[in-house]
Amino acid sequence: MKLLMEQWRDYINEAEEEELFDRFLEKTFGKIAGLFGDGLDASGEEVSQEIEAEEQLDEGVLFGLGITLAAPAIVKLFTGIAKVFGNTVKGWTGKDLGIEKVAEKINYYADKFHHLFEKPIKFFVRKVLRIKDEAKAKQATDLLFHLLIAFLMIYSGVGAAQAATSGQTGLAGFESLLAAVKAGEVRAYLANSLKTIASSGA
Repeated sequence: MKLLMEQWRDYINEAEEEELFDRFLEKTFGKIAGLFGDGLDASGEEVSQEIEAEEQLDEGVLFGLGITLAAPAIVKLFTGIAKVFGNTVKGWTGKDLGIEKVAEKINYYADKFHHLFEKPIKFFVRKVLRIKDEAKAKQATDLLFHLLIAFLMIYSGVGAAQAATSGQTGLAGFESLLAAVKAGEVRAYLANSLKTIASSGA
């Protein structure tokens, strides 16, 4: 009976902690989405001005220039957002919730707030990367969204293995994104992936 009571108490404590974490993530993702949108708009405007100064170049060259200029700006912004997010979340990974549960929750709330991240990303893809085709723009938008989630996962203390199995499988190659973030090779990965998307079906 004593053991049963202890197990029940542990269950109640865990449920309460999970509820607190849910409320915490709900607020955090709302704030992060606002910061992200403002940051991406500012980065996009800066890169666009540099590209527009070279309007005499043909569209293919401008696209390459856009990627060259955008990649470091994206990495800088995503790293900054992920550090802010990670510093607020890291304390939870050491509690009873565990890393797997934290990864699962981040994945859930990322999907819940997806529309708030998607709008500024899609605008960036069209204006800065100059990808006009609807299907290709969606691919590039999905890529950048999943890249952001990879940054959030890694910087919040969730290991690549846990992040990869947390249900974030909407994009083939999510494990490669995680590996690129962890290895600091995002610029090259991003440039190659965006060029592949832009040239597909051409």
